[in-house]
Amino acid sequence: MNPVFDVSISRKDRHGRETNLTLPATPYEMQDALERLRVNSDTEIKTEILYSYSSKNLNFLPTAQGGLYEVNALAEKLASLENYQSEAFEGLLKKESFKSDQPIPISKLIDLAYSTDCCHVLTGITTDRELGEFLVENDLWGNGEPLPEEAYEKLDYVSIGREHRLAEGGTFTSSSYIEQHSELIQAHQTLDPTPETPDYIILLEGENGGVLLKLPVNETKLDAVGVRETGFTCIDCKAPMLTDLVNTAENIREVNRLAVTLSEMPQKQFTEYKAILAATKCSEFEIAVQLLNKMDEYIVTQEYETLEDVARDEMSVIMSPDSVEIMLPYLDLEGYGHALVEALHADLTAYGMVERKDRQPVYMPQEQSQQGGMEMA
Repeated sequence: MNPVFDVSISRKDRHGRETNLTLPATPYEMQDALERLRVNSDTEIKTEILYSYSSKNLNFLPTAQGGLYEVNALAEKLASLENYQSEAFEGLLKKESFKSDQPIPISKLIDLAYSTDCCHVLTGITTDRELGEFLVENDLWGNGEPLPEEAYEKLDYVSIGREHRLAEGGTFTSSSYIEQHSELIQAHQTLDPTPETPDYIILLEGENGGVLLKLPVNETKLDAVGVRETGFTCIDCKAPMLTDLVNTAENIREVNRLAVTLSEMPQKQFTEYKAILAATKCSEFEIAVQLLNKMDEYIVTQEYETLEDVARDEMSVIMSPDSVEIMLPYLDLEGYGHALVEALHADLTAYGMVERKDRQPVYMPQEQSQQGGMEMA
């Protein structure tokens, strides 16, 4: 699905914890975003639209904010619109923007996106003159009686088009004339934007948007659907950072075995695995598989969200609680935390701090080019 929005999401209860996301997002991308922010629900975060790919007009309006699920639902709807419907949305959006200089609520944007069929769309008509000419040529002006040929040359098409546009509340977009002919659909009132819980670990799509294959499945199912090694593209994965890597796998059965392994992982271990993937900057499918068997070589401290957390924890070990409270106002906690992470050759990821038990650097580029077995625990 083509990108619709780039958004920034952050926790409502704390400054400094934010991440970026492109919408519409898959169910697992949404889950992962909440996990990176350490929240359990989208009600705990705020979402700000940074850039709109589909509606350029949104980029010139006051920044829209809302819940992540609602903004994603809006993105999904906009991504599904036909060209004429997208033009209708632009027209409705333009009309709505004239009502106030305040940001348009996401709920209203959702209603507009679902109401595109409540409009007439005249593609290619972008001026009052062109509108007037269309009305006259299609007997939509006057009493419908044909005029003498010489009378048409004397008509003020600009005035005809302008009067009609103002009377009907129509508006021009960059490429069309939009006129609303019925009430907006109040879609937001009944829409449930909560993503469904996926019934797969990895979701593959067949060539040319064909059959969807949900992994893991048993080996006979792979044979039954006539799987070919290059016949599928990964469109969602429980560990989103693996999505692109899955597409480089040499054999779909290896992907299926990975899905089996991930499905059996307890949540804590799964989060640790994602932290290790992020810290090692894993860029090869084979390496991602190998890391499953090497997780005991790493220490993942999920409690660490920020560099300040690392600094505070270290201080609590070397100083008494009273001394810590006295020292805090005078310390650069972020700088101290950064120094500690560097000293440990560790990496602070969105899922926690990762360090190697042998104190070697977590990220060693040469590891990415090593070839190894494909065994999975």
